[in-house]
Amino acid sequence: MTPIGWIKRFHKTEILLHWANAVPFLILLLSGFWLALEGWLGMQRGEFLSDLHKIMGIVLICLPPIVSLAGKTEVITQDLTDIASFGDLDKQWIQAQRTHQHSAQEKFNFGQKINALASLVNSILLQLTGVWLWLAPQGMAPRWLHTLIACAALVLVMGHLFMALVNPSTKKGLPGMFNGGFVPREYMEEHHSLQLRALEAKRDHEV
Repeated sequence: MTPIGWIKRFHKTEILLHWANAVPFLILLLSGFWLALEGWLGMQRGEFLSDLHKIMGIVLICLPPIVSLAGKTEVITQDLTDIASFGDLDKQWIQAQRTHQHSAQEKFNFGQKINALASLVNSILLQLTGVWLWLAPQGMAPRWLHTLIACAALVLVMGHLFMALVNPSTKKGLPGMFNGGFVPREYMEEHHSLQLRALEAKRDHEV
């Protein structure tokens, strides 16, 4: 049953996929920077942290595809299609940001699309350079590439956390990742009114 004043924005497969990416990625980011700091300071590298980093790397490579295939794959496929599609609504969103206003948007606005694509590319590059570094642990090229890409990842993560936890307008959508996909109707009206209308039309049709 939908709580009064709340709208189901995300499917459980989307939520599981989010955490299947987020948890190992954050562990990798924190452990990776600590391992890099140990190297820069000439400290003896901790075997536990090094092993944890490798294990989480394998988890990040394997777990998201497993979640996507085991869950409602068509939802994830549609999300990827939407994220990679750009049009007039994205132009309207950009124009609205200049005047600090909201524009009618579907499931993902331009900012969310760019963040998702940048995060996906960054994650793939980290995985590729991570495997390269694993195969050539003494190589300077994979080490520096992996570190530089991780720095870019840190910027993306900080921006994502700011929008999810700090920014008053967008942090209203955070509960959707914890309570089964439900977000306040107010948030949908402000940021995803076209998705809201589509969900309500579908609900009315099913009744």
